Amino acid sequence: MTRRALAGAEWLAESRSPGQQATVPSLSGLRTLQNFLYGTQTGRDRKIGIVRAKVPSGFGYEEYGSIAEALNPDGEIRQDTYVVILARQKLWPFVFPENVRPHVPHWDADDLSLLGSDPTAGRVYSNGEFEVWEVSYGQ
Repeated sequence: MTRRALAGAEWLAESRSPGQQATVPSLSGLRTLQNFLYGTQTGRDRKIGIVRAKVPSGFGYEEYGSIAEALNPDGEIRQDTYVVILARQKLWPFVFPENVRPHVPHWDADDLSLLGSDPTAGRVYSNGEFEVWEVSYGQ
């Protein structure tokens, strides 16, 4: 984890609302944040408010009108959520051969532009390597 990512994790730990969930789109990102914020001895069943959730390719804009709809298609989420995006997640698809990349969740500059103009999402923190977006479900 880089210094900027650590700074972002510290910001998230200090600034988020109590009980507000944070979503990390990859398992390695979740483990990294958990270990940094709570130590490596946390245990798997401890509820820390950071969960892994599938963030669809293109943030779901091909199928849904907003990231809030894409993350909550069944309407089960009742409170706003933070989505954490690490810089390395933007590069993740390039680890795979070209014929596999379309099957790996990914985002490009156009998707990030759509996210920036999505009324259900707002970037609340960014330092170049760690971004936090707050997704509002309008409840």
